[in-house]
Amino acid sequence: MLCTAAINFGSNLNMSVYVAFKGNFGLASERFHPEWGIFFPAVYCFSLWQAFNQSVSINRRLASLGVKKPKKATHLTGFFFGMLAGFNFGLFWHFSFFRLLGCLRVLDLPVINGLVIGSICAALGHWIESLCDKHDKK
Repeated sequence: MLCTAAINFGSNLNMSVYVAFKGNFGLASERFHPEWGIFFPAVYCFSLWQAFNQSVSINRRLASLGVKKPKKATHLTGFFFGMLAGFNFGLFWHFSFFRLLGCLRVLDLPVINGLVIGSICAALGHWIESLCDKHDKK
């Protein structure tokens, strides 16, 4: 938690989001410090990945005690790695031509663009992982 607070403060993320919600997207982009902000997706995705692995460990421990296994086992490693890569790409590769498109100009913001590209890459990573799982079962 201390790490995310330091990253949040260093990147000026809260003020950038606040200014963006007020509608001043240019000022929000100027106030955001991407050299600090690049660490936030990594910490966030590592926390998600660690929590997922901890739940797998707990499920294995419960299975050894005789508790029934859940009907469906999930494997979301591709999802989390895709999310991490997409967040980082979106944070640095926000495109200024979105300003010309009116309602899509919000995608010029590094944070919003990171969320959009992160979501797309997370879905892509999950899809690739599901293809690999189907290939392994054959």
